[in-house]
Amino acid sequence: MKTARHPMACIIGAGPYGVSIAAYLRSLGVTFRIFGSPMRRWLSQMPEHMLLKSESSCASSLYEPTGTYTLARFCRNEGLPYSEFGQPISRELFAKYALWFQRTLVPDVEDLTVTSVTKTRDGFDLQLSSGEKLQAAEVIIATGLDHMERIPEQLVRLPAELRSHSSDYYDFSVLKGKDVTVVGAGQAALETAALAHEAGASARLLVRAPSIVWNPLRKLAPRSLYQRLR
Repeated sequence: MKTARHPMACIIGAGPYGVSIAAYLRSLGVTFRIFGSPMRRWLSQMPEHMLLKSESSCASSLYEPTGTYTLARFCRNEGLPYSEFGQPISRELFAKYALWFQRTLVPDVEDLTVTSVTKTRDGFDLQLSSGEKLQAAEVIIATGLDHMERIPEQLVRLPAELRSHSSDYYDFSVLKGKDVTVVGAGQAALETAALAHEAGASARLLVRAPSIVWNPLRKLAPRSLYQRLR
């Protein structure tokens, strides 16, 4: 199979970041191709009843240069309840909004997997699951946490039926009535333990650290009076 001449850029991943980048590049007239299954992780791996930490359109809209394809606009179009502040956003609503954003602004997503990327002197060589080979001047990775699941070495030795990863659960009802130990100290561990408990599991959280990790405070550089007033 022939290798296609390189476009300006290739975007790997069609989730929120991937489609936002594609919308931005399109506004600049940059030639690109984008690969992935739109919002796949949000539709099949995020917990079914999860709520986003961000609030409404003020913090949950995807980016594009005009600022008009917002969550607020989507809700108005669909006749859905909407509030600028204080209204939790469900995973289901955000996924529907992101798919609308993608279909409207980036309809040319190619539902293919990039199986390899090799750096060359002039750019990058890519291999697709379809067998196609192509060259790109730039490659933008927007795969999120795909393929980054990690199970501690000590637990990998357990039988497969006794161990799993938080990303394996879309529907926590499968854990109803089971004794579940969640290992971790971050957001995924805390939410997994809570959702397992709500689904009827006997859940405990095992933290291998002095404390949990939830929105840690970060030291900010000193700001002038003018900056603080502004």
